[in-house]
Amino acid sequence: MFSKRFAIIALAATLSAGPVVSTAETDYNKVGQVVSTMLRNLHFSKQPWDTTLSNRVLDEYLNALDFQKLYFSQPEIDAITRKYGETLFLDLSNGECMTPAKEIFDLYLQKVAARHQWMEKFLKEQKMTFDSSRMVEISREKAKWPKDAAEADQLWALRLEENLLRERMRADEAVAKAKEKSTEAKPVTAKPETESPEQKILKRYKRVLENVRETNTEEICDFMLSALTAPL
Repeated sequence: MFSKRFAIIALAATLSAGPVVSTAETDYNKVGQVVSTMLRNLHFSKQPWDTTLSNRVLDEYLNALDFQKLYFSQPEIDAITRKYGETLFLDLSNGECMTPAKEIFDLYLQKVAARHQWMEKFLKEQKMTFDSSRMVEISREKAKWPKDAAEADQLWALRLEENLLRERMRADEAVAKAKEKSTEAKPVTAKPETESPEQKILKRYKRVLENVRETNTEEICDFMLSALTAPL
């Protein structure tokens, strides 16, 4: 399926780009239209081209963006589904798929940026003692979307607590290893940390935000076309 999927996308991009092979001039709405037409005409799937498939493509697109289900909440997913769930297949057919694709992606970017600001405040204000028996769900690919903003905050609080504990344990382990290698003749000490565990965590999530901000139109289109071919 992988090779077939991207062979279709590559062919569609070639057909839609015309004689000019410039990424900046590629009409990605046309690419989506060509791919959707090819999928229907070549019968890669026996599924009808209808609202059921449309909703499935939208689900795949949302899951591709927020695959850990940490940024969007269920009410936001419901609102996006109401707006595009039953019309996305028409947007693809009519060469207008980049409108919903970009609108949803822009919302995702806003959520990632807002969450990073929330993290900065949380890590500055919260003092964690690591003395509870709370469990953290590391992989949330098969989890449900947070039911509301409060539940999303709780999920992130647990995740950051786990991240912070992991960083502190890593620092303690480095000190312990340095002590094991030490000798009286040539003592070895662990290199002093230049960043706090909180700073390391924020830097890590800032890279996530920067990667999302740097996502271009071609990559957004690729997310959408991958979502289109995933249910087939």
